[in-house]
Amino acid sequence: VLRLTLDGVFHSINDAGQTTPCDSWYGCEGVVDQWLPTLVSQIQRQRSSEGTPLDKVSNALSSLFER
Repeated sequence: VLRLTLDGVFHSINDAGQTTPCDSWYGCEGVVDQWLPTLVSQIQRQRSSEGTPLDKVSNALSSLFER
């Protein structure tokens, strides 16, 4: 599990007691730009280590016929 914490960034879209969105929550545009590349990199790394679905099927079939 990857946990990414950004200083001064919050899970709430609003500051306490306010109704307008703030610029310091994880979903605002400037903050998304800070964590999105890390997420994309992790997904790509996971996919490359697991292989594609076709690779998985191919490997399973190969192991059946090697017996």
